[in-house]
Amino acid sequence: MKARGVKARRIVGLLLGGIGLLLIIVSAYYFHRLMFILGLRSSAYLDVYASSVVAPMLIGVLIVANGIFVASYRRRAAIPLYVLGDAAWIYFVTTVQRLMIGGVLEIEQYFLPSIIFFASVILLLIGALVNSTG
Repeated sequence: MKARGVKARRIVGLLLGGIGLLLIIVSAYYFHRLMFILGLRSSAYLDVYASSVVAPMLIGVLIVANGIFVASYRRRAAIPLYVLGDAAWIYFVTTVQRLMIGGVLEIEQYFLPSIIFFASVILLLIGALVNSTG
């Protein structure tokens, strides 16, 4: 019975990873289309890049990371680290997207979200380390 749960968890993890990779590919497509085909290179198009490129790419990376965690889940101690890392990552994505849609170009406005982003990356990495031990 336990082997069936492990197999299901791996399938769900691979499915999440595939969805995340699909989001990353779609955002890369839109980046290529906006930047090179349509030639939208000025700051006036920050809102388009925010919704078509930045948010899908960052959400895709988070979904891939969570898919890897689900597929290789071993230790309960890693769950709070992943939950906190996910929450910080989602806060970062929504904050940066809101700033970009608003056309904010002042670098100071992006300072705190970038600190939160690095904190989320550290939490996710520590969660991965905790999960891989034992």
